Amino acid sequence: MKASYLIGIAIFLCACKNEYQPCQTSTNDDLLNLYSDITNELVVRHFYNFYLGKDEEEIFKAWAKDKPDTTKIRRKTIHLHNKLFNDSTKYCTLLMDTTIRKCFNPWHYKMKVDNSFQNLLKKKMSKYATSSNGQAMVDSLNTLQTHYQGKDFHLCTAKMISLKDAPKTLPCAIGIIQLSKVFLNAQKTQGMLYCAFKCGGLCGKGLLLEVAKEKNAWKIKDVTLMWIW
Repeated sequence: MKASYLIGIAIFLCACKNEYQPCQTSTNDDLLNLYSDITNELVVRHFYNFYLGKDEEEIFKAWAKDKPDTTKIRRKTIHLHNKLFNDSTKYCTLLMDTTIRKCFNPWHYKMKVDNSFQNLLKKKMSKYATSSNGQAMVDSLNTLQTHYQGKDFHLCTAKMISLKDAPKTLPCAIGIIQLSKVFLNAQKTQGMLYCAFKCGGLCGKGLLLEVAKEKNAWKIKDVTLMWIW
């Protein structure tokens, strides 16, 4: 019986090591929790593993092989992630920019234009907005959030500072992030926001994010690529 118990514990611990350590965000400000949760997920899942610093190059080389071992790469990435987790002395820096250009056309334009991309956006945005508040949603997505500064965010694998406060050189920079205001449904359990990420002269992308609150944590449920460099 004891042997079976110990084997079970060993299997459980091994399984845990093969999963990303989750980042728990808990403050009295649910909007800040949303931004922190979503930024944590963006850093880990959508920003090219740059948060891993020099180790990212090892992961990139593994993917570049003719027949990459995806299982091995995932295991290695998770190991590096969990090793870095909550060790702020090793964090790379994400810079938050507070300037943005408009990305979305007026709501009435989306209702009239008939092409595949605009129809896709119209379908996604119509899940959260109607003819009465559609323009308010577009305005929200086109407006940068400036209420929170980089230091306000709670991140578990990176640190964030405002671009205006950044030193001339950084030993490990992830890139520059811009986040729009969030448009939420009436229940404040689902919504959309826009994110722009810049990581060099020809490196970056714009993402329309659908987010939802599940078990007191905000998750990205769907991503629409708006542009890419």
